[in-house]
Amino acid sequence: MNSDKIIKAQLDAYRPNFIAHGDTPEGTFQNNSETQQLRFERIIREFELDKNCYTLHDIGCGTCDLHQYLLDKKIAHQYSGIEIVPEMIELSRKKYPNISVENFNLISDKNIPMADVTLLSGTLNLNTGGNEAEITEFVCSMIKRMFEISRIGISFNMLTSHRTFTDPDLAYFDPAFILDFCIKNLSRFVHIDHAYPLFEFSVTVFQKDYMNQKFETEAFKKYFK
Repeated sequence: MNSDKIIKAQLDAYRPNFIAHGDTPEGTFQNNSETQQLRFERIIREFELDKNCYTLHDIGCGTCDLHQYLLDKKIAHQYSGIEIVPEMIELSRKKYPNISVENFNLISDKNIPMADVTLLSGTLNLNTGGNEAEITEFVCSMIKRMFEISRIGISFNMLTSHRTFTDPDLAYFDPAFILDFCIKNLSRFVHIDHAYPLFEFSVTVFQKDYMNQKFETEAFKKYFK
């Protein structure tokens, strides 16, 4: 798989759109702030962030709207973003000088530090280059790499194959396929959320060691052997 080709296609799509629309929901291909915030709500809900101050990676962070969302909710966190559009990185660093926003290739860069939780919202929605097999391989590689750099777990969203219309510029995925992939390659501790108005679903995958600690009483020991 040539991930560089797909990443370049993403850059070629996101960069001119951001230059045209700026720091607005449209600038990152969001319909509006309300649906954007619903996505944020869904990808963080399984981690109980209001009870813990976790380190968070935000993949495809744009202008760090997730960071602002958490600040507005008064949820303590330690945030870092990964982004490929230079103008978004520059603006994010100006808006939030106390956080880290870096241009990493998530798949190939081996020096990305670990975080408690890695999140991704909207980054996998565009159909940017490659055939279906190449895009699927790219997305699965992204998910695997997110899990590798996370101590507790990951959460991400994707457009669902269960929809009432099709846009050729968008990428859709079968929730059953993604569930099967995560269980076989990451962890059996997977939560799928398909129960909100948008034509998408959110996936949360926990590390086995974290779940073992969370359910550490004698009654659950046999399930972690």
